[in-house]
Amino acid sequence: MVGRWSPRALATLVALFAPPGLGCSERSSPQTPGGNAESTPPTAAGAPSAPIGPGSAACEPLPGRLWRLGDDQYGQAVSDLLPGVQIPALATPGRNAFEFIDTPGKLPVTGSLTPLLRTSAKNAASEALKNLGSLAPCAAAEDPQQCAGRFVDGFVSRAFRRPLLDPERARFMGVYATGTTRSYAEGIRLVIEATLQSASFLYRVELGGAPPSAAAERRTLSPSELASSLSFFFLNSVPDQQLWEKALDGSLARSEVYDAEVERLLALPRVQANLAHILVRWLKLDRILVSERATSDAPDFSALRQPMLDESRRFFSRLITAGGSLKDMFTSRTAEVDARLAEFYGVPTNGAQGVVTVELPVEQRAGILTQGSLIGSIKASNRSVHRGLFVFRELLCGEVPPPPQGINTSPPNAEVDTEREFADYRASQGTCGACHGSFDGIGLSYE
Repeated sequence: MVGRWSPRALATLVALFAPPGLGCSERSSPQTPGGNAESTPPTAAGAPSAPIGPGSAACEPLPGRLWRLGDDQYGQAVSDLLPGVQIPALATPGRNAFEFIDTPGKLPVTGSLTPLLRTSAKNAASEALKNLGSLAPCAAAEDPQQCAGRFVDGFVSRAFRRPLLDPERARFMGVYATGTTRSYAEGIRLVIEATLQSASFLYRVELGGAPPSAAAERRTLSPSELASSLSFFFLNSVPDQQLWEKALDGSLARSEVYDAEVERLLALPRVQANLAHILVRWLKLDRILVSERATSDAPDFSALRQPMLDESRRFFSRLITAGGSLKDMFTSRTAEVDARLAEFYGVPTNGAQGVVTVELPVEQRAGILTQGSLIGSIKASNRSVHRGLFVFRELLCGEVPPPPQGINTSPPNAEVDTEREFADYRASQGTCGACHGSFDGIGLSYE
């Protein structure tokens, strides 16, 4: 029997099941460097908990981590730090927009990135001054120096995701002083601009403190590092105010507080939407927006791209909020579709307007693997090959070497006409059959 899952269990699914190929060492507890929200909270005694996942006892703690914010994280963090400020999306030069996991190697800092960060910081700082009264208020009777100090203590510290050191505070007050030769607003603008270009904003840090003894292998993450780890997993951004307060007063290091924050965050619609977004990115469903499809397959396919992607986002959101199971992910026939997609699937809407909940035909579709966004995002040529390869690699974590250079992927003759006939032909060829035998059968199950 497959039980129902709470949102917390589905968050663990996102963290442990979604990133294909992650080793057990990636699943460290919150108290180890690299610990994320997918891990169990610290024990009441403050010692590291056992990592989640098969073979956890053999997991090795990760070394300390220092890596740059992803492009989406940068934009979301700026928006949260400066409410109402919208900046053009940051795009790391050479980065594939559809890559799922942000790793240091995929987020290089190059000469071409530096001017993008500078321009983004300048634009954000200028836009922020439109809300100066709420961002850095200063009454007529107040000393502007004190107002600026209050702003630096709050804004810069939250941007850095840790308390400011005294020398750092002094430097930012010096930046403010440079701007005050023109005005209070100019001083605040320069502080914002400098903050958004600082390494302590641009980089996530999980180094922890000194181990309790020379023999200890694990370091304990500080409360601010725990808050940052939680927030970038759940919110894809800096800690919200409540989480940040728990970091500042140190209470987040207590297991019951950590647990309560995890549950609170999971109840937020924004977090549930982010978890659904993670699952969409894991399966590369957003490629439906740019995939090439023959118009003969679906003449109005261009108009169906966005509705198909929206269907999958609603599907994952429903699983998360309603306590769905892993079985539901692959077998549910319930879908929320608009009229165009309902017609494409061949299900009636009985004249209902907008998005309606329907049951998909049992002989045609069930679960995420048969949704239009997934099928439509996979290459249409040699479809059984690419569909099988997708499931084998992304769900079963299989590894397949690239095909030999110059190999002919066309059917050998006119008699090999169907997908199954072509699969049988590949199986009979030693060069092809060794690999295709692992996944062609999976792809043929779609036919």
